[in-house]
Amino acid sequence: MVETVPSPFERGLQALTDAERRQRSAQMRLERADRSIVDGLSGTFLGTLQELLETAAPVTVLTRTEAAIRGTVKTLGPDVVVIRTDKSGDDAIVRVTAIEGLLESSAGHNRTVSGLIDGPSFSELLDSYSETNERIAITMSSNNNVMGTIQRVGQDQLVLQLDGRGDTMTIPIAAIDQIVRAR
Repeated sequence: MVETVPSPFERGLQALTDAERRQRSAQMRLERADRSIVDGLSGTFLGTLQELLETAAPVTVLTRTEAAIRGTVKTLGPDVVVIRTDKSGDDAIVRVTAIEGLLESSAGHNRTVSGLIDGPSFSELLDSYSETNERIAITMSSNNNVMGTIQRVGQDQLVLQLDGRGDTMTIPIAAIDQIVRAR
């Protein structure tokens, strides 16, 4: 039996079609994974928050500190939600773990999720506030409240320049439930 050796042109064509097949196969796997994640989000708490973001539906966010924040979801990250408040138009930054419930109209539960959560994390939002030098009020999971200006944000902590005496306070980010702009 005589083996034929493919020409350089045939080898190049074969390599090109193999590469296209691999690329198409990889793309199909990614699309299946994306659909799976989106389908999974539609029944999750983060999925509901994503739906509220996409539809700009009014919501009241109930937190474990007994706050009721009324407004619309402005930004959603993996561990944080930013609510544009109805009353003042300011942003309330709330850790997802601090939320105890969402009050919304009954029409809100027939939505479907169209995308993945890709907003900034809680730490990234804190870091952006450190650049503005705005006074902020922090509510911690213990229900302690402090006000001041963020001096710097680390991997798992922030340093707050407290109002009044000028002291600083180092706060573990995990202990923070909510941040609002102080007036």
